[in-house]
Amino acid sequence: MLEFIIAWVVSIITMTLFSIIVNWFSKYEVREYILLQWLVDNYPQFPKSPIYIGWVIHFCFGLVFICILEWLWIITPYNKTLLWGLVVGSLMGVLGIGGWMAIFYLHPKKPNISFKMFYLQLFIAHIIFSITAFGIYKSFE
Repeated sequence: MLEFIIAWVVSIITMTLFSIIVNWFSKYEVREYILLQWLVDNYPQFPKSPIYIGWVIHFCFGLVFICILEWLWIITPYNKTLLWGLVVGSLMGVLGIGGWMAIFYLHPKKPNISFKMFYLQLFIAHIIFSITAFGIYKSFE
């Protein structure tokens, strides 16, 4: 259980650091926790949310993704290698992009962002998430 929690938290932090770096260099808003906060704050039926709600939602989604990764870790018969982490991270990236597309589609107000840049960094961020989790799990073996 300890390795699961460490993998979850460190993978989210690593992924988020990547998003912060992309934001800093590109000047495009791609930070997931900021966009989640914006989506909640700009939803007509929701009251003004606390400043940390974007982080809470981001960590909750991260929990779902680490559960998926854990499940794939158990059911796949292949050796868990860096390539395995890249493939799973790519699949998670596609899943993440699909989820964000659905959120943006369902939300009544669209953020003023470069969706192309956001989805590109999101794909890479999920690979980073997966490889980080892979490394942590491997370090516990």
